[in-house]
Amino acid sequence: MKRKSLKSFIYVSALLVFLSGFVGVSLFVKSEVVEATTIGDDYPVKWKNLPLGGAIDDWRMYTRYCTSFVAYRLSTANNFELPSGFGNADRWGTEAMARGYKVDKNPKVGSVAWWTSTHVAWVAEVSGDNVKVEEYNYGFDGKYNTRWINKNSANGYIHFKDMPQTPVGWYNNGHYDYYYYADGTKAIGLTWVGTKRYNFDKNGAMYKNAWTNSDKYSYYSTSDGSLAVGLTWVGTKRYNFDKNGAMYKNAWTNSDKYSYYSTSDGSLAVGLTWVGTKRYNFDKNGAMYKNAWTNSDKYSYYSTSDGSLAVGHQQIGENKYIFDKNGALYKNMWVDLDGNRYYSKEDGALAIGEQIIDGITYMFDESGKLVNN
Repeated sequence: MKRKSLKSFIYVSALLVFLSGFVGVSLFVKSEVVEATTIGDDYPVKWKNLPLGGAIDDWRMYTRYCTSFVAYRLSTANNFELPSGFGNADRWGTEAMARGYKVDKNPKVGSVAWWTSTHVAWVAEVSGDNVKVEEYNYGFDGKYNTRWINKNSANGYIHFKDMPQTPVGWYNNGHYDYYYYADGTKAIGLTWVGTKRYNFDKNGAMYKNAWTNSDKYSYYSTSDGSLAVGLTWVGTKRYNFDKNGAMYKNAWTNSDKYSYYSTSDGSLAVGLTWVGTKRYNFDKNGAMYKNAWTNSDKYSYYSTSDGSLAVGHQQIGENKYIFDKNGALYKNMWVDLDGNRYYSKEDGALAIGEQIIDGITYMFDESGKLVNN
């Protein structure tokens, strides 16, 4: 087999460097169907960026070879340090048996698939007769690879320290959180666990502090993984989510006795905002003002009972006012509206009755309309 001859040549040229060690990530095992999480390429950057065999790793193995990767994975995932003296991959099985480790044809998550054709790989998942392995240098390129194999294609499986049996419920593998059902399957996608909802990626890893899109809706997974519900700050913006964790967009909502408007990106409207043909004003938390005076952009505004800004001629309390089409209050100026003339005083209230303006006496009716000049 080409793999054997080429690797043998490489190892002979390298004066038979001994590899040992292994990286691990917690996985889960079940009786017939073993569910596990493929960890991915977690091989240290300081080694993966070197040329193939460009250095010797912590286990005295040439970097980017299959033995170096498996040694690293065993160390980190299985919490097992491979003893020295295991050497080339084709020796691992016989060496393990000689040292009292079990070697058989029954793959388990965390065991090492071993080929006498000079290759080893780490077992990530087992499903019946199918085994998913993670490995390095499978294509003689010193790179990470993952693939499914028939369990009988390997010469054997070395059980240095297999991973624990699959738990029911929550499980953390040292990197990610997973949720397992009683049948050993992992939660995938949007999932209710008790009274909270979570989102899991295609491998079952739970999202945290992350935005995701599912079922045409956007969701935010908080620091504990549960989906944000209700009013939630994410960075410098505030959002509103329904009871299922779906983010509102282009929608009005009511929470905590206040009204909010979720914009097109889902963030709550803040400050002066057009919604359709009306303009509104929202505080820094996104709560809409109602029956209230506010000042923004050097202008005064009045939010009416429905929250929309007052426009045109308005009675507010005991005074009358005129606002422009954007809701800004006129002050210290003459205003022409619907063929009538008004005068807005310094505080914006319309002049009523007899008034002296710039030394001239004027008369205004009860609506503020100028009646003589």
